Amino acid sequence: MSININVVANKPEFNNFFSEQIVLPVNCEASMAKANIDIPILQMVSVVVPNITDAPDDNRAKTCLKCNVDGIKVNITWRDLYNAHSSFANIDIDAGVSENDYFSGLFEYIPNNKLVLVPNNGLTEFVKIAFPSVLAKALQTKFEFYEITVDMDLQPNNVDSVVNITPAGASTFDAPNFTSNQGEFFSTQLKGFSIIATYNPQKQVERTRTNNNFDAIDVNNWQRSNANQDLETDGVSVCSAWFNNGASISPNGGYSSTKINLNDASSKMAYGISLEGVAHETSEYTPIIATYSPELLDVGFEFSIVNGERVYNIIDGQREYVYYDSNTNAEVVSDLPIYHPVSPILKFENLDTFFIQIQRGNLYNGTTEFVIRLYQGTDEDLLDSNNTKLIYVAKRTLNSPAIKPNIGLFGDIGLANSFVANKFVNRTDQDNLQASWFSSSYPVTENEPSAQMIGSIQFEIERTESFLTVNNDEFLFWSAYFDRMNDTMGVANVIIKRVMSSIESKNQVVKANFKTNFTTNNSFKTFFLGRCDINDVYRTVGGLLQINNQSVKSLLNLPKELKVSINNMPIKSYQGKYNVVGDVNQFSTTSGGEQRIIGTIPIPVVLDDDTNIPITYEPFNMTFKPMNNPEPFMVNQLLVEIFFQDYDTNQRKKFDSVNGFLSLDLNFRQGAKPPPIMNNIRAI
Repeated sequence: MSININVVANKPEFNNFFSEQIVLPVNCEASMAKANIDIPILQMVSVVVPNITDAPDDNRAKTCLKCNVDGIKVNITWRDLYNAHSSFANIDIDAGVSENDYFSGLFEYIPNNKLVLVPNNGLTEFVKIAFPSVLAKALQTKFEFYEITVDMDLQPNNVDSVVNITPAGASTFDAPNFTSNQGEFFSTQLKGFSIIATYNPQKQVERTRTNNNFDAIDVNNWQRSNANQDLETDGVSVCSAWFNNGASISPNGGYSSTKINLNDASSKMAYGISLEGVAHETSEYTPIIATYSPELLDVGFEFSIVNGERVYNIIDGQREYVYYDSNTNAEVVSDLPIYHPVSPILKFENLDTFFIQIQRGNLYNGTTEFVIRLYQGTDEDLLDSNNTKLIYVAKRTLNSPAIKPNIGLFGDIGLANSFVANKFVNRTDQDNLQASWFSSSYPVTENEPSAQMIGSIQFEIERTESFLTVNNDEFLFWSAYFDRMNDTMGVANVIIKRVMSSIESKNQVVKANFKTNFTTNNSFKTFFLGRCDINDVYRTVGGLLQINNQSVKSLLNLPKELKVSINNMPIKSYQGKYNVVGDVNQFSTTSGGEQRIIGTIPIPVVLDDDTNIPITYEPFNMTFKPMNNPEPFMVNQLLVEIFFQDYDTNQRKKFDSVNGFLSLDLNFRQGAKPPPIMNNIRAI
C-alpha cells in the first residue's frame, strides 16, 4: 500500500490541509519523492581597505600606484585615495570617515548591488561610493590637461529586487550619518571598469597667466617698460621681439595675450606665434630683422589703420611667390602671409585684448595636429564669454609634436605704437614629459611601453619591502579590481610591481579596460537566502556602513543541502551536526523526534551572477523514514518545513520566501510487518 501526496505553497514553511482525512497504515514510512523550488539568493561582496599605518613611518604617504598617460607619469599615494574618497562627501553614505577609520582595516567597499538611500529630510540621495570612482577622482587631481573618468561595467542581475527597502512612513534604517525611511536597491554585478583619459585643455586655459618679461637680447628697437612686460615703438626703426624664454606657451591649452595700442596710421603691427619652436638657448630666435616681416608668424594678427579705422586681419600661414625679374635676369622668391579676410576689415579699439590659444588635435599616421584659436576681447579675461569672442580657428599638422611655440611681436616704423600687458600660460613639466614621450626621447625603462605607443595608458602597482604586510593585504586589495595582477605577489627586498597597459585610443580619448576578480583571497562574500530586509543585509559599525555578516540570515558559505521535515508526524530521522570549536571537532546527533526529516534536497552549484537557485530534484534511490506507529495514523494536515544547517555557526536556519511556488511530492507506504511470535512447544 502506498499513498502519494503533492503539496504546493508559496513559502518554505506551511500548513497543508486536506478536505478529508488520510489514513496512513501501520508502521508507515515516509519519503520525499520530488521537489521543485526556486530560492532567491543575494550575494554580497566586500573589499576591505588594507590597514595602512602612519606611525612611526607615514606609510599612507607612500606611492601605491603609478599611472602613465602618453609619457605623463603621476604617483598616487594611499592618502591620495583617502582624499579622493572624502571628496564625495556630499553623496557618500560614509561621509566624514576619518583617515584613521579609512585605513583601520575595517572600511569596506561594496562593489556589487548599489544601495541608494534618502534621508528623512528627503533632500539628497546618498550611495555607498564605488572604489573605481575613487581611483578616477585621485587620478583626476594629478593630470593637468587630461580629464580622468570611469565607466563601470555594472550588469543588472534581475528586475525584482531581493532586498526590501521600506517606503516613507514605515520602519527606518540607520545609516552612518542619517536615518533613512526610503531608498532603492539595484541588483548589479561589477564585472569591470574602464579608466578613461580624455584630453581636456580647458584645465590649462583656467590657469593663472605669467607676465611676458622680455629680456634685452630678445627685443630689437622696442622700448621696454612696466618690468619689461610692455613694448613700445621708438618711431624711427622697425621693431621685432621674440619671447625666447625657455618656458614658452603650453601646447595643451595654453595661450598668449596682449593689448594693442596703434596710433600711427602710417605703420602696421603684427602679433602671433611660430610653431617651429624653441629648443635650447643656442637655437633661440634672433630679434634682429631688417624689415617688417609678418610672414615669420604661422598664425596671428596684423593691425593697421585704414581710412581712419583701426582694423586687422588674420594671418594663417605663408605663401611663396616666385617670378622672373627681367631687369636683373634673376628669379625672385618672396614669402607673404596668407590673410583672412584678404583685406583688413575686422575692427578693433585701442587696448582691446587679443588672445592666441593652442592645443593638440588628432594624431594622423605619426603626425600631430595642432589647433590654434584666436580671440578678441575688451578685457584680459579669455573666459569672459560676454566680452571675449572667438574670431578664427587655424589648424596645423606637424611631423614632430615636441614643439615650443614662440611668441612674436613686430612693428613697422611708427610712433607711440605699443603692445602692453603681455602675458601667457607657460608650459609645465607635464607638457615637457609629453613632448619628450612623443619625440622618443623619453627615458624608457624595462616596464615602460615604447615611446612610439601614442595614445597609451599604463598602470603600475608598486610596493616596497618596508611596506609589506605578512598577508600582503595591500597587493591583494588591488588584485580584486585589476584581474591581471593575480600572478604577482610580494617578494621581499625588491620593488613589487605589476604593469598593465592599453593603447585603445580614439578621438583624443585613451582608455584602459580592467576586469574585476573578487576571490576568497582578496574579498569577503556573504550570502542571503530568500528575501531580506535592508537591516538584514547592512549594518553600521563604528560609523561605517558594512555588510551585516552578523545577521541571522547571513551565510559565509552556502549549505550543501536543504532538509524537508513534516513536524506533526512522529518521523524518526537521525541528523548529524558538525561544529568547530578552536581546533577540536565536535560531532553530535539528534534524537529521532527532534528533526522529523523525510528527505534532503541538494543545492546545485551557484555562480557569481546568480540571483536565484532553481532546483528540480528527484532522488534516484528513495530513502524511507519510519514512523513506528503501531496503529493506523489519521491526518488531515501536514506541517511542512524546509530548512538547512549552517555549519559555520552550527545553527538551524531557514529562509522565508521562494520565487513563485514550490512543489513537493511525498510518498507514504506501509513498512515491514513485525515477525510473528511463535511459542516454543516441547515434547513431553
